Amino acid sequence: MTEEPTKKRKVDKDAYYFDSYEYVSIHEEMLKDRIRTEAYQKAILSNPDDFKDKVILDVGAGTGILSYFCVQAGAKKVYAIEASNIAGLMRMIVKANNMDDKITVIEQKVEDIELPEKVDVIVSEWMGYFLLYESMFESIAHARDKFLKPEGKMYPSKATMYLAPFTDPDYIRDKTAFWKDVYGIDYSCIIPYVVKKDWEEPIIDPIPPQAPISFPQSILTFDCKTSSWDSVKDFKSINKFKSMVDGELHGYVGWFDVLFEGSNETITLSTSPTTGDTHWKQTIFMFTETASIKQDEVVSCEIHMRNDQVNKRFFDISFRCSLRDK
Repeated sequence: MTEEPTKKRKVDKDAYYFDSYEYVSIHEEMLKDRIRTEAYQKAILSNPDDFKDKVILDVGAGTGILSYFCVQAGAKKVYAIEASNIAGLMRMIVKANNMDDKITVIEQKVEDIELPEKVDVIVSEWMGYFLLYESMFESIAHARDKFLKPEGKMYPSKATMYLAPFTDPDYIRDKTAFWKDVYGIDYSCIIPYVVKKDWEEPIIDPIPPQAPISFPQSILTFDCKTSSWDSVKDFKSINKFKSMVDGELHGYVGWFDVLFEGSNETITLSTSPTTGDTHWKQTIFMFTETASIKQDEVVSCEIHMRNDQVNKRFFDISFRCSLRDK
């Protein structure tokens, strides 16, 4: 079996990207993501040696929650960088919480700013769907190279992307059952078209923890303090997965973990299907045609992920897969 779904490219503008973050509902969703927000809170507050009396740079600050955690941890100064107009709301929150002597809000892209000093720590929630979507790590690498002291810390410090083959008959059934009886009319003849159109791009959805049929494997790991954008924006990974069950192979599911390796404690933020739902959910790559797989059978997968040439916020992803016996 060979499967090569190449994901469609979309055209977008950088201005539209920043404008999209003006909507409070987006920030509300992220703030309500307790796994995400509490991981950052614990990472910052559990590492006083990294934050007390330190100068912090918060890149993509949004409404400012990470900056507030830094002040609570004893930071001497926080430069909060936010390119969207939500920066105005952040200034209101800063003032309302009497933090204006600690936090300076700068409404610009981090690539366009100058700071009066180097910083001890860079904090940022830069991760997109399947880690790299939105390409914000490019901005983080720029800020790191320009503003971080040589002995400075990155929060998060490491990132890893994972992939696993999966089977989920209930998911397939839910996605196709509607068309079999639409107010008494049989639409099932268009299911192949619907499947082809809907599944040719990644799907952002939670997946049951039992859906992966093999242990996940890392397809990319990088150090946020030393890795360049060029080293992560175009990569290939070849992996072999041994199935733990008999069943149908419906596609691949991807997620990521990041580490906060602090001086006092290390905290992990995981978006795995086994650790609860986050706003990132998981990234599902569906096959338009399923294949039967037996226990101990091996599925080989080559994934190629590269930054889109038309819109740098997007990625093109392709797979090449094959099955073989034990």
